[in-house]
Order: sequence, then C-alpha cells, then structure tokens
Amino acid sequence: MSERSKSEEIVNAFEQHNLLTTDYTGSDEILRDSDSDEEMKGMAREEMREIGAQMTELEEAIKVLMLPTDPLDDRNILLEIRAGTGGSEANIFSGDLYDVYRKYCSAQKWNVKIMDESQGDDGGFKSLTLEISGDRV
Repeated sequence: MSERSKSEEIVNAFEQHNLLTTDYTGSDEILRDSDSDEEMKGMAREEMREIGAQMTELEEAIKVLMLPTDPLDDRNILLEIRAGTGGSEANIFSGDLYDVYRKYCSAQKWNVKIMDESQGDDGGFKSLTLEISGDRV
C-alpha cells in the first residue's frame, strides 16, 4: 500500500498532464482553423497560454516526483532541542521552537512524544528530546 501511494501521485500528475495536452491540442486546432472567427482564435490563444503555464508547472512537479527517494525518509526520528547561550531568552526560544514543531507535526498527522525534558527557569526548555513517528516523517 505504501508503494502504491507513492506511485499514485506520479500517475495522477501524469494523467493530469495528458488531459492538459489534449486541451492544448484542441485549442491549437481552433487557432489553425481558417474558418474560426477572430474572437474564437483569441480565446484559443489565451487558453493555450494558460494551459502552457500549467503544463510547465506540472512538468516540474513530475520531475521532482520522479526523483529517487531516500530509504531513510520513511523512518521515525528523535528531535533534540537545546537552549543555547542567552539565559532565559534562549529557554523561551526553545519553547517557541517546540511549539512550532508540535504544530507542524500535528498538521502532518504525526505523533509527538516527549522523551526527555528539562524545564527552563522563566518558561521554555533548557533541553527537550522528542520522538516523532508517522508516515514519511
């Protein structure tokens, strides 16, 4: 199932590219048809311009999707956040950084578990170790 979900993105992008190619060809035929009025030709030119931009964007996305993936991409991680020099401001910053990572992980539907923590004096953390698990962490 995981391999199917990986290849499904590529297949969907390719199918969408094929649909855009068909639309582009249809607009090109209207443009080349000598019986078409100027208004139709203008609409066809505009549609070809829009479709061309979409196709270029989609081709770049397909190139990225076709790149080989790192086998370590699917593993869970341990994330360690430590306050640097700076006293209470560094502790507060590490707490803010934890909040950002926690919200991002929540948006990605990943599980976050605190493995070890050392609270700061004025809020935040002196050090914090998290285990993040889920799909494509």
